[in-house]
Amino acid sequence: MGAARNQLISAEPTDSSTLERAALTRLDLRRALALCLLVFAVSFLTYSRTLPPNADEMMNFALTESLAKLGRLDVDQVSTVGANPEEYGRGGHRYSKYGPAQAVLAVPLYWLAQRLPVGAVDTVLLENHALTALAAGLLYLLARRLGYRPEVALALGLLVVLTTPAWVHAKRFFGEPTTMLFLLLAVYWAVAARQTGRRGDLALAGLAAGATVAAKYVNLAFVAPVVLFAALPQEAGPRAACAIPLPLSGTRGPGGAKGDAGEGSTGAPASRLAPWLRDGAGRLFWIALGALPVAAALGLYDCARFGSPLESGYARWEQFKTPIWEGVGGFLFSPGKSVFVYAPLLLLLPFWGRAFWRRDRWLAGTLLVVFALHLGIYGAWWVWWGAWAWGPRFLVPLMPLAVLFLAEGLDRALAKRSIPWLAAGGILAALGLGVQVLGVAVDHTVYMAHLLPLNPRPDTLTLYDLSRQPVLAQLQFLTRRWLDFAWVLREGPSLVSVQPLAASALSLVAAAVGFAALWRARPGWGRLALGVAAAAVVAGATLFALNRYYRGDEPAMRGIAARLGVSAGPAAVVLLAPDHVVPYLNSQKAALPTLGWSEMPEPLDSRLLALLEPLVAGRGEVWLVSQYPPGVPSNGVEAWLGRRAYEVEEVPAGPLRLARYRVGPDAPRLTPASARFSGGIELVGYEVLPGSLEPGGMLQVTLAWRATGRVARDYTVFAHLVDASGKLVAQQDGQPGDGYRPTTSWPAGELIPDHHAIAVPLGAGASGYSLHVGLYLLATGERLPVVDAAARAVDDKVVLRIE
Repeated sequence: MGAARNQLISAEPTDSSTLERAALTRLDLRRALALCLLVFAVSFLTYSRTLPPNADEMMNFALTESLAKLGRLDVDQVSTVGANPEEYGRGGHRYSKYGPAQAVLAVPLYWLAQRLPVGAVDTVLLENHALTALAAGLLYLLARRLGYRPEVALALGLLVVLTTPAWVHAKRFFGEPTTMLFLLLAVYWAVAARQTGRRGDLALAGLAAGATVAAKYVNLAFVAPVVLFAALPQEAGPRAACAIPLPLSGTRGPGGAKGDAGEGSTGAPASRLAPWLRDGAGRLFWIALGALPVAAALGLYDCARFGSPLESGYARWEQFKTPIWEGVGGFLFSPGKSVFVYAPLLLLLPFWGRAFWRRDRWLAGTLLVVFALHLGIYGAWWVWWGAWAWGPRFLVPLMPLAVLFLAEGLDRALAKRSIPWLAAGGILAALGLGVQVLGVAVDHTVYMAHLLPLNPRPDTLTLYDLSRQPVLAQLQFLTRRWLDFAWVLREGPSLVSVQPLAASALSLVAAAVGFAALWRARPGWGRLALGVAAAAVVAGATLFALNRYYRGDEPAMRGIAARLGVSAGPAAVVLLAPDHVVPYLNSQKAALPTLGWSEMPEPLDSRLLALLEPLVAGRGEVWLVSQYPPGVPSNGVEAWLGRRAYEVEEVPAGPLRLARYRVGPDAPRLTPASARFSGGIELVGYEVLPGSLEPGGMLQVTLAWRATGRVARDYTVFAHLVDASGKLVAQQDGQPGDGYRPTTSWPAGELIPDHHAIAVPLGAGASGYSLHVGLYLLATGERLPVVDAAARAVDDKVVLRIE
């Protein structure tokens, strides 16, 4: 039966059935695409807008954003997310330590979000839904290439999504779905190469292996057995797809004696081994040729970030230091992380897996080596359980290959109609489905957060304590408040957002119709058109739902995005909003270099200063987006920015503040003023930026103050623009140094720069102005008098000439 199956899909048919086999290949591709569409629609029905501010997911998104918006590799915009010193590389920038494949694949989605009224985060989160759907379709094709019936291949594609943690991880932005797809793709092309012997298939196997490593560097160990499997040569003829006869023993010659092949028979084993090795070396060459572009790109990527192709940014303390028996035992038997708890169907592996082993020992052996390496290497990782993740996160990429191992047993049970085995499989599949439904219904991090009062690392509490089993804990959160579907409204009279829910449901119905139309062996043009229309409906309904989610966001966030999108000239953003970074990134799609941080008192962190200085230098404007109140002494970043630039405007924006600064010179070229105020304050000089006194423009002036002694009270500075008739045209009042240098804090003798930006009315003239400057008590409005050498009050302001 195995040999017959392996003839089912022939890459180069040579008999009279050529056309029939070519049609079968097209049919399988069509069915695989239909399965992808169906799985995506099912997955999108459970879509959530969840991007927690953890390192893994946030770093992947930030790299996507930097690539799509700026063509850069840094992730400075989310530098508040737990950074290690090793993550800071060339130019002082922070870089993602994770493989770049996931971020690169998401760039088209971000590019689309930039041009449509949809959220950037929302749209990028579609990636793992799509990759999981593609993995289901690819598993179908792999099963068909191995000769399994379409019904069995379809069952495998559905089972891997609906009964394993792959479904739950499709909702998040971890890199496991990317690894899952590329690892499965490497196995697929390795099998294809062994069946066809074509160099192109070998190169594609190498390319897929390289992409697997680009998803996560440790994957190099896991694809190595697959590469070796593809490289081992195979005898010609209609043999099993993956059988590898090793020519290491002699043959019987005409005389019947072992090794007696006539003249030169003593060299027969070596003479057979040499061509075999040459063939294997040639196959390895084509595999390496396929992997070369990815390897070169990864080397250049690491050199561009850290100056070395061998440096990735992982911290020195992130090591494989767990006793291997502990991690492997946890993967298998831990109540909180056992793969059999989160994918009960895999309990059939000891039974059905033996049939797959007997059918094709070389492929089965290769997969078993991959499984063992995954268990052993990740079992030794310092956080082998994958931190705050649903199930054994690091084993998710193995799910399609593990389900494939059940194919032979499932096929035989169906063929023989073995009720006991089918019942057992059905029960385990139903249990797995129930586990995944709980996982997609409630964000599993909710339970982790509830355990925080007990332990700062609550995930460790769930590993071995059955009373804190995460799957069972999900039941208590099945309430409106915690349901993790984007269309659920957690507050208000309505339970659901009708329009996106209807769009998601329509997407599922259309995908089901398209699947039914494309599954038939001879669908005809009408059914093909119906399938294409179904795909269009799924795409349109998905974008419609994303638009409705985006429109339902807080208007202030979209207002910030709109304001930043009209910056004139070179601009940058300083983002001081760690509690609101995800909604901000969802809305803000303008191509502005951004530095994200948390406020801190001065002196500022050296890494922060290394990023702030070049960000501000050479910019016409700098925008500050902050969640902190103004003028607070701990606002060291804002105080630094106030000394380097002129604050032009400031507006509240929901939970945030939006301030715009015009960047001025580092050191003002002062015009002497020599004005003395009572209370020990002097105005030493001032500078007006040239060309800033245009109607509709912004008068930018720097005042230079100095205290002659201790100043007892805090005064407010006023700067009034007055025309030739003495009429007040515009003004700006405020605490010195944007509120960060109150007069009571001035050390005697220190020069205090004080920037002001005054909006010039559109209807104002272009000349004849003067600037009146002084100080007053905010509580009473009483002005501080200007005094002469004898300390007599002569005025309550200083009149400065401006051109």
